[in-house]
Amino acid sequence: RGGACSSAVGIAALLGGRSTAEVQSIAFSLLRSVSAELLTAEDMARSTPDLTLYKLTKPASPHTIDCFLSHSWSDDPGLKWAALQE
Repeated sequence: RGGACSSAVGIAALLGGRSTAEVQSIAFSLLRSVSAELLTAEDMARSTPDLTLYKLTKPASPHTIDCFLSHSWSDDPGLKWAALQE
């Protein structure tokens, strides 16, 4: 029960008093994508935010994105890149 309550509190904090529809609208307006063919092994090796990567992105809508990739900054960059190449 404590975990569910903590999750609810976290979500409420993210909403900041906004409706779900407002939050979804904001999220869609900020959504960006990058084509996988533009990424390099060096891009995946960086463990800090990089403006040059942001410059590769473009505004997107959910139906134009083929997949969502999230990765751990602490994982081995070579292994991450190899997995993406499979």
